Amino acid sequence: LEETDVNQVVEKALFLVHHKLELAGVEVVRELDPGLPHVVVDPSQVQQALMALMINAAQAMEGGGELRVATRPAGEGIEVVVADTGPGMTPEVAAHAFEPFFTTKEDGGVGLGLSVVYGIVERHGGRIELDTAPGKGCRFTLFFPSRPPGPEGPGEESS
Repeated sequence: LEETDVNQVVEKALFLVHHKLELAGVEVVRELDPGLPHVVVDPSQVQQALMALMINAAQAMEGGGELRVATRPAGEGIEVVVADTGPGMTPEVAAHAFEPFFTTKEDGGVGLGLSVVYGIVERHGGRIELDTAPGKGCRFTLFFPSRPPGPEGPGEESS
């Protein structure tokens, strides 16, 4: 875990999935807060989580669409929003979205992407929220606290 500028992690994730997004006809809109405070996270895990959300969005927006990635300070931490203009999810699908091996992909996706994202956010002491409806796209909001709970977190002193 290290003090991290999440805007840099977002940019690296976007760079790594750029080709996939371009092939899918996805336009990226960045709304990164230039004054975003640093947080203590594992940057490679956060990058993995963001890439999974971006690739899922590209796959959902067959024929193109818009992917909006935003960062902002939020209370005792930061939020990263990944939103797409895809078909969205029904309440039934959304209720199972973070379960391992749950997939709606006809090509037999393994259904681990969102459960892995969920696990990464949870391990950092954060939370993830999904806002979606059929025809309304998906918006994932990831919250990361300034410092994760546990030995590296605030108020914990070794004896």
